[in-house]
Amino acid sequence: MERIRKTGGSAVPAIFSDIPGFGEAEGFGIVYSEGLYRMFLTVKRGLFFDVAQYVSEDLRSWKRLADAVSGERRIDSVSAVVRNGKIFLVYVCGLNGKCKLAQSRDGEHFETYPLAVIPKGAPRRAKLTYSGGAFYLTGNSVKGEICAFRSPNCIVWEPHNIKLEGFDGEVEYPNFIGVPGGCFMSYARSGKTYRIGGKLDAEGGRFVADGDAVFFDNACPVRTVMLGPDRPLLYARFASSVVFREMTTGADGVGWRAPVALLEARKYIGGVSDAEAAECFEPKDMPATECAYAFAVQLSKASEISVTFASASGGKLTVGVDKEKAVVSCRYDDTYSEYPFEGAELRFDAVLRRGYSEVFLADGKYAITLPAVAAVGRTMSVSANGLAYVDYSCYEI
Repeated sequence: MERIRKTGGSAVPAIFSDIPGFGEAEGFGIVYSEGLYRMFLTVKRGLFFDVAQYVSEDLRSWKRLADAVSGERRIDSVSAVVRNGKIFLVYVCGLNGKCKLAQSRDGEHFETYPLAVIPKGAPRRAKLTYSGGAFYLTGNSVKGEICAFRSPNCIVWEPHNIKLEGFDGEVEYPNFIGVPGGCFMSYARSGKTYRIGGKLDAEGGRFVADGDAVFFDNACPVRTVMLGPDRPLLYARFASSVVFREMTTGADGVGWRAPVALLEARKYIGGVSDAEAAECFEPKDMPATECAYAFAVQLSKASEISVTFASASGGKLTVGVDKEKAVVSCRYDDTYSEYPFEGAELRFDAVLRRGYSEVFLADGKYAITLPAVAAVGRTMSVSANGLAYVDYSCYEI
């Protein structure tokens, strides 16, 4: 069972702190176009609302461009997709659920369609997706039911309600994406966000689930960015941070990996005691009954770092970094492996997972995955001068 959990805490400003209104923005969406991630969010300006646009190459550093939409009385939600080189941006505004459309070829100049594409009754917290040759605008009704609109061109829309097979109840943030052989549906209910795989019966509007739902601890928007026809990027948005996961397909089915983690704060460790270093790894806000791992850090000297993950069952996994030998060592009980590395800086993400443990190279950086009951993220780096630092207080799936 995968969970989103907030770990750590710090007064250091969040990475999105320089984006005005990020924490308060109800409307929020991201697309990938021409090698750039484009983030759209609603910004209140006096009595009016704008749709601001930020771009990034690495999901870390963001630059603001000209507003995509400005001067609306009220904007409740905003979402976008990229299709055939064009950005389709829809936003729901007004008290009656009026949906409007803005389009752009270059990502900088947006042209607003003169009429509302849905005059009233558009879904609340709407999310725009493209799947199976059609656009879908999914959201929930005022009664909390899943509702959707379908369109071949993002202009002419027809109601296309989606029903979860065997499900009855109020939901929030409903969303689905098409994947090879089926689709994924996500929705929030009773303080949790559920993601479930299955097939969509387009004619009958039925969603037939395949397997059990995977849920997250927080009822937050868990949505997607399409990096390509079959490359969805899942993201979960919080008040001051965002988590990204890229979908992978293989022999074991569909999985999710972390292309990058957006962190709230960074803690440097250098010349401190073992106890102080260990405290930086301590998941203080995690109940002991849900955390099967204790963290211990030893800084024997500047060129060596070792981290031991001790499971509740007694097994231990020790990850070591020896810059003099230029190796990363991984020992789990009686099994020992070494992995060479080159360069002045080694960076690896320790993302705990249930059921497997491995070290792999991604983008020139070692990523280490460890088995655990709860998913907790930690990032460590070894710089050229031997100073080790830890990225902490982040959201991980």
